[in-house]
Amino acid sequence: HLSILKLIGSNYDSEQQLNEPLFHLLGNSEINSQDGLLKHALSKRLGGLAQQCYFDRLLLAFWSKNYGEAAHYAEKYRECHQMRHFPDMFQTFYLGISAFHLARLEDGKSREWEIVGKDALLKYQTYVKFSDWNWENKMLLL
Repeated sequence: HLSILKLIGSNYDSEQQLNEPLFHLLGNSEINSQDGLLKHALSKRLGGLAQQCYFDRLLLAFWSKNYGEAAHYAEKYRECHQMRHFPDMFQTFYLGISAFHLARLEDGKSREWEIVGKDALLKYQTYVKFSDWNWENKMLLL
């Protein structure tokens, strides 16, 4: 919660406030769900907060085996990209896995998904050059 508050510019850092609901701390009755938080982030141009909302949705869709939705949120994550963050590497991984799955469905967009998947694989081949013990297993999974 404190990370999200920091991302939107709030100054809450008390241990006591860790147990309070996030949306109550925001003091904005319109923000009472993740949808409301995402709308707030987009309207205030809070790219880091919007990225986190999209990444959360990406993970949920991926682990629910909804690869089309995962790919959609991966693209939304990339659209509001401000600077490189560590989760970008995981976004690339989940997008790559989702893209390769969608490419196997043999619809009209399978070639496009194959390109997206290969792009993710190329990025991971670069990551492996810098830290093979950390990224090689994900590259092999792709």
